[in-house]
Amino acid sequence: MDTRYARRALRGDAEAAIDYGYVTHFHGDHIGGFDEVAAHIPIRKLLDRGWPEYDYPIPMPNEGAAKDYRAFVERRLGGMKVERFRPGRTDQIKLLRAPEKYPSFEVRNLAANGEVWTGIANVTREHFPERYGDLPRRDWPSENQSSMAIRVSYGAFDYYTGGDMPGTLQPGEPPWHDVETPVAKVAGPVEVAVANHHGNRDSTNAFFVQALRPRLWILPVWSSDHPGHDVLARMFSTRLYPDDRDVLATTTVRLKVE
Repeated sequence: MDTRYARRALRGDAEAAIDYGYVTHFHGDHIGGFDEVAAHIPIRKLLDRGWPEYDYPIPMPNEGAAKDYRAFVERRLGGMKVERFRPGRTDQIKLLRAPEKYPSFEVRNLAANGEVWTGIANVTREHFPERYGDLPRRDWPSENQSSMAIRVSYGAFDYYTGGDMPGTLQPGEPPWHDVETPVAKVAGPVEVAVANHHGNRDSTNAFFVQALRPRLWILPVWSSDHPGHDVLARMFSTRLYPDDRDVLATTTVRLKVE
């Protein structure tokens, strides 16, 4: 379905291709289907958080969807270029056609692997502790916490998306497991925001909602418990911000039970 949509959207292009592929993190629901897409329409440049070593801040597993994704990257179908996503920068995703006509267009890399833009030039800071390897394994950075985040800007319009980034701490978790808060400080406000982690209960904390205060929330629903009840309450809370807002949710994925 995604491939058909892309081909239809690009039907007027004599050399139809997807200019940028963007992989927020390495969970199966975010890295599946690349072979199918690339078989029908080329991807010119692919950005992910780990290339080429795929070992930081935690080693990427070599099984299942992650193994298939690595194999896809290694094949470089159609001469696809692969780059590691660099927080703070604005030159990894840029307009390729008549950029001089749209000087206000910008894609700002906000965060990945615990590295967060400071809001100053291209300067970043490390959010994860330097010696997290000394902590119990359960407290190491997770795949979701390592998600990539961007802000797309054009004139007065801003759009945010941040993969499965969490921000609501579970009992006993260290404070730095909240990645949403430092990212929200440099991301917002925006007109459109994709709720982190499908609107799961560990995401979309109060500070994040208040800082971004979008006119439109997009909920990429994955299962029947998305969004969490508290998440939805925060998204609609006029205490956090008084402005009008709409919430659009995608369809729940149908899961086959053996």
